[in-house]
Amino acid sequence: MLEECGFPCNVVEVDIGRGDQFRPEFLRISPNNKIPALVDHDREERAIVQRRLESHNTSRDGD
Repeated sequence: MLEECGFPCNVVEVDIGRGDQFRPEFLRISPNNKIPALVDHDREERAIVQRRLESHNTSRDGD
């Protein structure tokens, strides 16, 4: 969704076959080892994304 909205993002692959989801550096991001995980460096940007999605859904209600 971030890519579709034109927001910069960095995708990092997690090899579950090797157990990467249990590595300490991943568990700091996602303590329950759930994938996908999102690191939010800019809460303001997240609010903007949420607002854009809400306005997109509203504009589509008439379709």
